[in-house]
Amino acid sequence: MGTFLAGDLGGPGGDVVTRGFFSSGWFLALLGIFVLGISVGGSVLSAANPDPFDLASINLQPIYLSSSNCRPAATLHAVATSRDPSAAVSIAVGDGGTILRSTDGGQTWNPIDRMTPLAETPGEHAGQLPFGARQPQRFGAKQPTRRFSAIPLWHFYDVAWLSSLDVMIVGGAFEPVTGISRGVCLISDDAGETWSMGNAHELPRLKKIIRQPGQPVGTVEAIGDASEASGIDRFLSYDAGRNWVEANTSGPELPVSDEAEGPIRVGQYGHISIHGQGQHRQGQHRQGQWQTVRGSGRHAAVAIVAASPYSVVWSLVGRESLHENRRVVMALADHSSDARAADRVADAAKLIGVGVCDHLRSADSAEAHQWLVRHRPAVVVLDDKLPDDQYQAWMAAIERTRQASSSESVFPQRVLVSRISSGDPSTSRHPSIWKRSSVLRADALLTGPGTLAGDFAIDAWTIAAPGCPTPASVEVATLDDVSGTVRRDIALTAGLALDEGQTRIDDEVYVAANRRLQIATARISQTANLQNQLSALIERGSKQDQSAINTLIQNALAVTASEDRTRLLWGQMTQVMRIRNATDVGELPGFSAVRDGLLEQLSQHASPASVRRWADWMREMFATPLQPIAAAEIPKLTRVPDTNTEPAATRVASSSRLLSPFQIAPVGYDSPSESSSLNSVSPTSILVPQTKPTVWQSSRGIHGSLVSPKSISPSSDHPQSSDSAPPQIIQRVNWDFHPVVMAGRNIDLADQNVAAARTSGEPSSSGSPFVPISAHRPILDGEFDDVCWRNGLVLRDDRQVAKIARDAEYWYFAITRPPSTGIRLQLDCEGNYVKPIEFQVDPSGNRRVTSENGRVRDARWYVASSSSATGNGLPARDQRTEIAINRSDLPARVHRIAVESAAPSKPPIWRAMPDPKRWLPVTPNGSN
Repeated sequence: MGTFLAGDLGGPGGDVVTRGFFSSGWFLALLGIFVLGISVGGSVLSAANPDPFDLASINLQPIYLSSSNCRPAATLHAVATSRDPSAAVSIAVGDGGTILRSTDGGQTWNPIDRMTPLAETPGEHAGQLPFGARQPQRFGAKQPTRRFSAIPLWHFYDVAWLSSLDVMIVGGAFEPVTGISRGVCLISDDAGETWSMGNAHELPRLKKIIRQPGQPVGTVEAIGDASEASGIDRFLSYDAGRNWVEANTSGPELPVSDEAEGPIRVGQYGHISIHGQGQHRQGQHRQGQWQTVRGSGRHAAVAIVAASPYSVVWSLVGRESLHENRRVVMALADHSSDARAADRVADAAKLIGVGVCDHLRSADSAEAHQWLVRHRPAVVVLDDKLPDDQYQAWMAAIERTRQASSSESVFPQRVLVSRISSGDPSTSRHPSIWKRSSVLRADALLTGPGTLAGDFAIDAWTIAAPGCPTPASVEVATLDDVSGTVRRDIALTAGLALDEGQTRIDDEVYVAANRRLQIATARISQTANLQNQLSALIERGSKQDQSAINTLIQNALAVTASEDRTRLLWGQMTQVMRIRNATDVGELPGFSAVRDGLLEQLSQHASPASVRRWADWMREMFATPLQPIAAAEIPKLTRVPDTNTEPAATRVASSSRLLSPFQIAPVGYDSPSESSSLNSVSPTSILVPQTKPTVWQSSRGIHGSLVSPKSISPSSDHPQSSDSAPPQIIQRVNWDFHPVVMAGRNIDLADQNVAAARTSGEPSSSGSPFVPISAHRPILDGEFDDVCWRNGLVLRDDRQVAKIARDAEYWYFAITRPPSTGIRLQLDCEGNYVKPIEFQVDPSGNRRVTSENGRVRDARWYVASSSSATGNGLPARDQRTEIAINRSDLPARVHRIAVESAAPSKPPIWRAMPDPKRWLPVTPNGSN
């Protein structure tokens, strides 16, 4: 896939380097040169050589987006001025690797686009000295050669001056597919004229630089995302950013803002202010006198409002931004998404040319109005999946904005509604408007960027939500138009008179070469043919077809350009998992063979290395079988007297027919050898894990000395192909010590802070919450008044609350959910997050069980629901559901539990990289 930086993939280059470190080949991963090897100063650079720091995985660089066409209008996040009042040197940083330098108080700005890359060993780079040391300048002496490379499309969030010469920049981005947060740090010792990398590639994104009064000049603290390896989000450097260690405390998560904190003073020159779309203003803050010195008149032509990360019409967004060359802004109007999920959406939006992407949590029309006034779009596109309160707020904000704008320049002029095509207009808020809709197909050729419309969706979702499949088409229909030029046109702004600042200038426009157009045209049929053949093999194939499937995929790759191979494979992978989510695995005989074939090719041919690491790990997970528990191991249970205080005759179920044994008088059960009590444990034959987990204690601040769990994990059962030599996968601390990866390798984390924060149960000695064992079986009637719920473990999420209890025979769940939503109850019985058993209940009450192996299709489980009634502390609009699952029908003990609502804006999707925050780990010591 040309969107990924690595090896032989395409991209802009043109940097001058010297012989030495670059012979290892990592700068090819950054620049994406279109050749397999290139001679530089007598050295030969091979595309097969690995990137020792995996810098290419920090952010994608699509072939249709380069520094030259994204940085002129990139959003700026921070600006800082020199501590020397007489110097008047200022540095501004922002998205897409943007670094701007001014030496005249902000009147003019010059871009910085090259850096000295990270050395493999301290002091390897000529001219790189310890903090505080300066290179002596001698007349006639030969100065050391510095090697430069282009600054990739990383995002910079803060800049700080440590002295009159020393400057630091921090930032980062998200890895594709894995979603791991990766940090970068650039340092300069000559007042920002030249830059080199600090050793921050194992840290998460760094967002804020803090300097404490009285600290030495080189001591600095950076706040960023919580590290996947340790959970720490504060980091310290004692040598001005050259090396970093973890702090001992964490703080609140910092959002990423598209506006600077405020104007800064630049000596006698007044103040500097930075804004979205790359705008700089210079003037006097107190007098309110400002002059735009860069980016004058820029504002949005199109504003996209999305309901969730899963409903963004990325194909439409990319076409408007990079094909129609309009300035596009986005708002994620989703109160349930956390800051990191919103930041991933923002990074994906920047990947396809969006200037600003904000996260608006509330359904407040005033906030939406302020956002519209700030960006002044000519067209607003509302997501058809917006909840009613959000939709009404945006419509009110649009009307208010129109009334407040001048009669000569009314905005927004046009309001559209977008959706991912479903073919069923009745599911829309406005069924009639879709009769006049315009459709953008995924295989539509966009001649400007030289790509297919669906490529934007694949690339963006690789960052924002890697499990989402590319839709066959997206639709847009006109809801309201006050311009007097209503047209049914493929371009959203067709017929509107736009300001000059609403369109990209020539320097921001990428025009694809004829070769790219030919490649993209050929891929239309190639992609469709491969998808049809794989779909047929899923339905009629078998595991014995593995060799034929591998050959089929390899033949498709052989006729696909190198820059498009990862995109082809990932697009097929998401489509295969979409079929798996819609159909029970037991009805898809060839599913596992197709899935394993795609994973094998991804582990060998994908780029960057983060995708190969993920694919290799997934192959390892699916190659490890789970031994089901034999029926003979389940102990016999005897009936004990009923201890409920409420007579059974007074209990009325919500349905007239018996749904389960739980609609009669509840009874308690005991094991023949044990007496029933709230603290008794269930049979050990169900609970003992197959292998004893190894507990890993987090070591903070010593990233470089941590041993990779890869060296102690079981060897994978899948063979490596001898015909092709896949690129070496460099191990990373933030990957190897990721909670999901460690769980899959049977390395248990001792610290379960996530579980404790999301529950109200007492943690066990292992750190996981303890699920009470109840002596009282509930009646499933949707009324949460049974004895077992009084001490049940409470699992809270954004949209529902679940109480969890159990006895020797069943797991019990009492779930409160919003109306018109379904339930997805997931039980991780393998301990690796990857292959959970999922119990689904849709809004109509239909039930379904899915699993990777199809062994629990006949599981005994029972469901009863009722609407919430007022007086019980629950809103009347909520629904309550009780579920009981027979434990003997589960293949092993339950390691973790996750519950989420299946809302219309959040359809069931495949999560390529599970989020451990969604999961509640339960006591793993044999008591469940």
